[in-house]
Amino acid sequence: GMPMGIGMVTVAGLMSIYLCCTMNQAISRVQKRTGMRLQGLDDIGFACYGNAGRLVVRSIINSFLVAKVSVYIVLSSQNLTFIMSPPAYRGWVIIGSAVFISMAFVKSVSMLEKISIVSVVCSVCYFFPIIGASLYAHFEEDSPSAGCDFWKLDAGGFTVPSQEIFPAFTIFVLGFGPVEVIATARRNIVDENRMPQAIIGSHIVTAFFYALAGAIGFWGFGESVDGDITQSMRTGDDKWLAGYGLAAAVVVNLVVTIPITLYCLYSSLEVTLGKMSPAANVAMRVSIVMLCSVIGLLLPYFMQCLEILSAAMIVPLAIFLPMAVGIKSAHDDGTPYSWSRIAFDLVLWAIGIGCFFMGMYSAIDGLKREMQENPEGANPFAKPWF
Repeated sequence: GMPMGIGMVTVAGLMSIYLCCTMNQAISRVQKRTGMRLQGLDDIGFACYGNAGRLVVRSIINSFLVAKVSVYIVLSSQNLTFIMSPPAYRGWVIIGSAVFISMAFVKSVSMLEKISIVSVVCSVCYFFPIIGASLYAHFEEDSPSAGCDFWKLDAGGFTVPSQEIFPAFTIFVLGFGPVEVIATARRNIVDENRMPQAIIGSHIVTAFFYALAGAIGFWGFGESVDGDITQSMRTGDDKWLAGYGLAAAVVVNLVVTIPITLYCLYSSLEVTLGKMSPAANVAMRVSIVMLCSVIGLLLPYFMQCLEILSAAMIVPLAIFLPMAVGIKSAHDDGTPYSWSRIAFDLVLWAIGIGCFFMGMYSAIDGLKREMQENPEGANPFAKPWF
């Protein structure tokens, strides 16, 4: 219901602010203590925990980026299918893969930085089709939200779906979670001392739009809304104009975002693998795109797999890592945490462990239920691709 949803957005946002500020403080402490300008999170892993820390951080980040690109490919292909079908979404995955393989030869980030503003504009544009479609859905004759209990009140108290709360919360954290870009942002900001204000301000704006769009979307579509809201913007086979607008904004955003994410992955792997010949570098880049594409082609049950991804990778990256380097950097700097902060971190560790184990359990259980209800979805070859 609305109280639980808005409450979870608020808690996830506050938690993300604390974790991002903790990571920012840890980077600042390490740079002051060592005089070394950190280039990425693997550097702070090394500064705090040696080679083992660097290896763990690199493994988490590289795995996360591969999964992230794969999910982006699926999401963009599903929205292209909404705009024009045939081909089916797996056909669009193949077409998109050919485009991204050609872009794998781009060695400079300057061009990607110039077009990144397109991604920001498209993200803002998400808001308007969602609001318009939600208003239309609420007031149409057979409204999907008719009879929906928006406030989920039961005998004067909130009805809390305990089995769903952890995977849902991890997806909220995934929606905020900019921890992996804190080091990069610090390098590009004019005054590093203003990072906390930038973190807090960006989270407030993001939380406001998340909560507003989520509340109005729930008011319009109720509990019948699809995990990908674009797929709910239709009446039978008739697709709504707002659906086309949202799908187009998603596709344009991801066509810009995927190459930028791939560039980050290429750069990380180049550091991990060491010096390579030009031919080996090209082979590595093409292989990464093909790996992400194969995952996208064979990935069934998108939302259920996204919940598993959130629990398995977001929790270690966005929750465990900042707290681990935060307390270690403070200890190495000679300014250990107070007992009150240690107690607060222990609460966050407990939340993170709950999100990881309960989130994984609930997400896998949800995947099993979906496989039972829709067995054909598990077979990527059950339907034609083109």
